[in-house]
Amino acid sequence: MGSSGWRRLRFFTPSRGLPHGASGTITLLLGMWITRGMLWNDYSAAESWWAVPIFLATGTQNALAGWALVRKAPSSRRGAFRFGAVLQLSLLWYVFRFRPPGVLPLGSDSLLQPLVRCGDLVSATCLLGTMAGSLFAARQVARDRSVALGASIVLGVLALLTVCAWPLHIAGGGEAWLECVHAQYPKQRVGLTGYVYVPIVTLLAAFFFFGTLMDRGLIRNPAAPPQGETSIASFRVLLRPRKEARKHASLCCVGRAHLRQGLGGVFRGPHRRPGLRA
Repeated sequence: MGSSGWRRLRFFTPSRGLPHGASGTITLLLGMWITRGMLWNDYSAAESWWAVPIFLATGTQNALAGWALVRKAPSSRRGAFRFGAVLQLSLLWYVFRFRPPGVLPLGSDSLLQPLVRCGDLVSATCLLGTMAGSLFAARQVARDRSVALGASIVLGVLALLTVCAWPLHIAGGGEAWLECVHAQYPKQRVGLTGYVYVPIVTLLAAFFFFGTLMDRGLIRNPAAPPQGETSIASFRVLLRPRKEARKHASLCCVGRAHLRQGLGGVFRGPHRRPGLRA
């Protein structure tokens, strides 16, 4: 794909106030920079007064703009985009909640504490809800596609469940519990921000960004056949209705059967006439 394909990307839709592409790009690059510093034991990015707030602002813009753009997506993919927006907003809330003490300071006696408490409960519910929805999707994928693919989704959900313990604790204990943790482990909040929730949001942004590029035909799976049709069709089956997914899955199976038949001579070696021995 030439440069004309890249020029078709719109970074400032649906509006200048909610630039989906621009905010997602900034979130991705800033998240990679914060994560890189944490991996090198450099906490300056995570503890700076501007990096995490900008990450929160652009990430929230990206999720809200993505929700606004759902109506323009094909009907078979709207559920996946809504799921991603809710998951991203929930994870961004915990980037805010576990931010280092010097970043966006908010006292325990602030008038905003009731709203923060409500945000803890809503975000925990949304996070667990997205996990439950993923398990339901894994069941459908295992039934319509393959058990191995469904099992991979379950493993991904189990990996995300490991980061749900802290949100459940803060939903139950509130600001008093967080202050107690900080008193016992002063660097715990820096670690949760820079090692856990910022990298997860960054990976989620990268997933949707490269998924968009693949959907537009700007990049493709290097392991795909030269034409790329089989892999693209198989990728889209995950986001289609069940009846349509079965039809496309059967077409992909027929395509693979013809491919194996065409390559049969390569694996079986030269054909021999009946009755002749080597």
